[in-house]
Amino acid sequence: MNISQRTVTIFLDEVGQNVMELAAVGLSGSSTLSVYVQDTDDIGIWAQINREDGEHIVLIRWDYVLTVDFGAGETKTVGLRP
Repeated sequence: MNISQRTVTIFLDEVGQNVMELAAVGLSGSSTLSVYVQDTDDIGIWAQINREDGEHIVLIRWDYVLTVDFGAGETKTVGLRP
């Protein structure tokens, strides 16, 4: 499933939550993070996040991701339409 170029909710393990806090990504005590995914690769999810000083792109390693959630109606159509 391609999750690039859409907004998803990422559920992080405890280590991932700590890493995001160190990266100044506020989780507010939650294990979830809603992000816009720029791209994905073998290492993880390249996500756009907002900080006080503007927008940033951060890498969220697959090692820290428990699951990714997004609405079923958000799938993209690929190919020709009749």
